[in-house]
Amino acid sequence: METGITCEACGLEFAVYGVFAACPDCKGMNASTVFHKSLEAASKRLILLDGDFDPEIAEALLSDALGSAVGAFDAVGKELRRRFPSLLPSRPRNLFQNIDALSTALAKATGQSLGDVLGPEEYRDLVPMFQVRHIYEHNLGVVDDDAVKKAPDLASWHGRTYKLARDEVQAFLRSLEETYDVVLRLLTVSVADMTPAP
Repeated sequence: METGITCEACGLEFAVYGVFAACPDCKGMNASTVFHKSLEAASKRLILLDGDFDPEIAEALLSDALGSAVGAFDAVGKELRRRFPSLLPSRPRNLFQNIDALSTALAKATGQSLGDVLGPEEYRDLVPMFQVRHIYEHNLGVVDDDAVKKAPDLASWHGRTYKLARDEVQAFLRSLEETYDVVLRLLTVSVADMTPAP
């Protein structure tokens, strides 16, 4: 999937193939732009499901879109950690793959958790999708004890392969984009509040 990007720093127009990239000219990380474009590329993968596909191919497209989205979120999270080192902890290393740990870190740093800002229902819907991505990446899609412990809503799938649905992946992509915007806003406001007045 090719996604066009204009560099925020130098104005170069270039294409991203896959999930994340730096500007090939100035090497700047256009974190916000590339993250949003990466989610756009993941959404484009779902358009392929408009055809008549074998269920295994459909599942592969869905899990690929889900994995790419979480990968992009993790990549932009590394940039946010670099920009806001006093607010985001260095551990766990996969903070932006662990939505509960991220929410806890934000609550500690800014006084607001993701549930506070997104609303409890939207936040509750995010948690199992991060676990589903994890089990597809590391457990062939089979819901295990750890996944159920972290996302009790997955209990009915315990011991079985979770069947992804197109609408839930699309909803997750929209929610993840909003989550990033919320995280960036919380961190930016908190840094501004910490800056002493001249």
